[in-house]
Amino acid sequence: MTMHGSEYCHILDGRIRIKVPEVKGSHAMAGEMESKLAKLNGVAHVAANPLTGNVLVLFDSQVISHYHVVSVIKDLNCLNGQASVSPPSHNYVSQFLLQSVTELVLERVILAVL
Repeated sequence: MTMHGSEYCHILDGRIRIKVPEVKGSHAMAGEMESKLAKLNGVAHVAANPLTGNVLVLFDSQVISHYHVVSVIKDLNCLNGQASVSPPSHNYVSQFLLQSVTELVLERVILAVL
């Protein structure tokens, strides 16, 4: 997945971690973000870190989607109003698979050496 308007976004089924510049350095925005997202049906855990600007949301993907989570973040006037989540491109999937295979091979080489 890619996130336009954010330097970093990592999405897995039931988990999203996104860097929200408006949260960094703002305990008030971090608290508001946690409060608003925690009230959503299907959200199990929210952690907004004002030191890093990262927001972690764990949710039941059968109840709520990451699109809805991002929408709520945007409703708080965060991500410069430009955030949108797009499905993975074939290039992204290829890169992910290549990275995963490379990591696996490196791990096995290291274990073989030990």
